[in-house]
Formats: sequence, C-alpha cells, structure tokens
Amino acid sequence: MCPVGRKPGSVSKHPRPAGRVIQSARGWSISVKLENYRQEIVGICTILAFLVIDGPWTFDARVRAYILSHPTIIEEANQVLVARQVDELSRQMRPTIQAHRSSLMADPRDPFVGPRDAKVVVVEFFDYRCSICKVTAAPRVAKLIKAYPDVKFVFKELPIFGGPSKLAASTAIAVFQLAPDKYLAVHEAMMAQNALQGTATTPAEQATMNAAIASILRAEGLDPVAVSKRAASPEIAGQLNDVKSLATALKIDGTPTFIVGDRLIVGANMDEVEKQIAKSVDR
Repeated sequence: MCPVGRKPGSVSKHPRPAGRVIQSARGWSISVKLENYRQEIVGICTILAFLVIDGPWTFDARVRAYILSHPTIIEEANQVLVARQVDELSRQMRPTIQAHRSSLMADPRDPFVGPRDAKVVVVEFFDYRCSICKVTAAPRVAKLIKAYPDVKFVFKELPIFGGPSKLAASTAIAVFQLAPDKYLAVHEAMMAQNALQGTATTPAEQATMNAAIASILRAEGLDPVAVSKRAASPEIAGQLNDVKSLATALKIDGTPTFIVGDRLIVGANMDEVEKQIAKSVDR
C-alpha cells in the first residue's frame, strides 16, 4: 500500500531508509531502531494484550484482585513515597541546615544527652503538649538513646501550644541549668504526664498542671520553687525565642521535627529517624 497522498508507481521524495522504520503521514521520515526499545515494547504489548483479550474492566479487576491478594504492596509503595519525600526535603533544606549547624547541634544552652563532641547528632524540636510527641516520638527516642550511647541527642524546646507549653519548656530548661544529670528523667516524666495536655485556662487547670510539674521535680530530688524561679529568668525566655527563630529559618512549623546530620525529618517518622542514625553511625 502506498502512503497517503502518493500516486501508484511514483517516486517518493523521502526514500525509505534502510533498517526498521516507523511510517509517518509524511512518508518514511522517522527512523527508529526498535531493538533498543525491546523491553518497553514487550511491556506495552503485554498490557495491550490484556486490554484486547479481557477488556479494560477485566484488566482493572485483575489489578484490583492482585492488590487485594498482596495488600503489603500499598505499604511498600507508601514507604517508597515517604523515602522520596524525605530525600527531596533534605536536598532542599541541606544548605540551610549547614548554615545553622552550630546553632542546631552545638548551642551550649540546649539540653542534651550523650557525648558533647559526638560524631552523630540528632536534634528534636518538640512540645510537651504535643500528643504525637508524647505518644509516638518520646518512647522511640528513649529507646534510641539507650541503643546509641555514642550519639548526641539535642532537645530543642519549641512551645507552640501557648502558655502552658511555654511553662513546661521553661521548667525543663531550668532543670538542665540547675542539674543537667536530672534533665532526661524530668523530660521523660513530663512527656508521660497527661496533665500537661490540658488547656490550663482556668485557675483549677493551672493548679493541676503546676502540681503535676512540682510532683515530677520532687520525685527527682529537685526544689520546685528554685526551678520555678530559674524558669522565669529572662535568659531562658531569650533562649526560647532563639529556638523559635531557628525553627522559622528552617521552615519548621510543627512538632515533632528531627534533624539527623543534614537530613530534616518532619513528623514522628521514627523508622526513618532510626534508619538515618544507623546509616550515620556506620559511616
């Protein structure tokens, strides 16, 4: 058969090239070596075969049946998506993290556990009234601290839920200033204390919250009055403002948020946090 628009027996202005070609409406103008695309062509033909033989609805049913028979494929796909999102976010934020590395990982005012000059540093921005911080992140962080004694864990107090959050954060920093070795125990107890999640807008609620904090401090042999006095200092207020400014520079607008090395991990994605710690330790 002659291409459209050509008389039988006429000579084409576009002579057919040697080898395999794809014919276009203008003649033999596109030359493609199909051998280079063998796998792609086989895949497309397979899909088309399903569509031709079974019809699109049957093909959709086959896909649905496969997913129902292998439900873990959805979780696997989600894990791949999350990993790609973490990689992209880290790539975008890497220059900013490097620019603020000293403030993030070596501010002497910040509470921390582990070696001061550790090779691997984990930074957490959190709020004592953040339910995800308390329920999901805190238990895993406690396990990671025990599992990786050579890693430095820095705690960035970021009170984003109002006055009660600020009171809890100021108290924790005051504990670190007065008795650094007591900080972790107080921190974990405050994370486990549900009374800190209240609104604390009424005198009764404020009294309940203050009593809960005082009880935690006394359990660790600390004087609640002395801690409260230090917590009200302008130095601690300035430190909290500095943490807020740092979070703004890093575009952190929620808790928890982690930084492991130069990777920023938003939310309580604790599997990813642990994965990055393990990779950093093994380097």
